[in-house]
Amino acid sequence: MDSAKIWRAVSASSHHWHQWDGEYLVYNDRSGDTHLLTDVAARWLPRLEDQPMAIGDLVALANQDVPDGEPPWSDSEILDMVFQFEGFGLIEPTTP
Repeated sequence: MDSAKIWRAVSASSHHWHQWDGEYLVYNDRSGDTHLLTDVAARWLPRLEDQPMAIGDLVALANQDVPDGEPPWSDSEILDMVFQFEGFGLIEPTTP
């Protein structure tokens, strides 16, 4: 099952970050692509550069700062984001 995988950032040294007014851009010099990230994604992508994480860990991280009255992030929402990032070449599955 994909949700049981451990994920890590691909070559963190190839990610170049810019942030202003609550928006985050990451440029991947391996692909030449620039990506606009949500604040949640901008919070956990650097964590994956430091340490591989499972989906459950990413969900917990995403839900640390959910504003009152907002629904928490679900496993499937985070898994969708992970698959997008994998498609962008920013992260990859790894073995524990």
